[in-house]
Amino acid sequence: MVVKNKNIFGQLLTVEENKKAQLDILSYVDAFCSKMGLRYYLGDGTLIGAVRHHGYIPWDDDIDIRMPRPDYDELIRIFNEGSKDSRYRLIEPKSKLAQNSFVKIIDSDTIKIEPYLDYKNGYLGVDIDVFPFDGCPSDEQEFTEWATTIRSYDKAFLYKKRIWYRAILSRAKDFFCKRLHAKWLPFVSSDEILTTIENSFQEYPFDKSEYICGVNVVDCFRVPADAIKAYMLVPFEDRTFRIPVGYDAILTAQYGNYMQLPPIEEQVPHHTNKVYWKNKS
Repeated sequence: MVVKNKNIFGQLLTVEENKKAQLDILSYVDAFCSKMGLRYYLGDGTLIGAVRHHGYIPWDDDIDIRMPRPDYDELIRIFNEGSKDSRYRLIEPKSKLAQNSFVKIIDSDTIKIEPYLDYKNGYLGVDIDVFPFDGCPSDEQEFTEWATTIRSYDKAFLYKKRIWYRAILSRAKDFFCKRLHAKWLPFVSSDEILTTIENSFQEYPFDKSEYICGVNVVDCFRVPADAIKAYMLVPFEDRTFRIPVGYDAILTAQYGNYMQLPPIEEQVPHHTNKVYWKNKS
């Protein structure tokens, strides 16, 4: 981890301040999407929290949303211009600041330090994660093979961004190099890897696909496209946000019996972040 310019670090946020900052980002994104006619839904652990706890999973500490690929791409295109007077900024995967292959929307008045990231290009802040729903093959075996390839690309992207993954991802490195007919992954840029991932998703246009999916280094699931044909409004903490009508199918495909609590020893936060207000003096 590289940390520079420590004089810009202000007061450390409490857990509750961190969560409120995340909720404020989500409220802003909710209003922005409503104004611009963009579809979004609470996703992943945040969707479980909404359904099972009407808020955060008690031991969780982040917020995820998902968007259909056309809306996701449009959000990337217009968000920063449409919110240029706001403290909230969208970090797209091809940004120099990006550490992931998906979108983050950050609070630029804060600084978030994660112990496994490199901040030589600048700091991010408190954020929410934005993942796409993509079209995918209808045939299950074809989907499995297609998704396995994309996940290998995503691992290769992480390898480029996070050098300490080398040992873990050596197989992904070798696979990706072979696919590109390149001898060494270091000669392939992270942007080239992202372009390869994007091209793979374009093989199955979202609006023409019978099934939609979430595929990255962590996720690999698919559901019928009508799972997100509409949304419902549900309480989340002290606010109200959108979830897809097919939330049960989505969460079952991702997690199995998502209403069952995990063992007590697993009910712990999965991030080890420190979050600060940015010192503007």
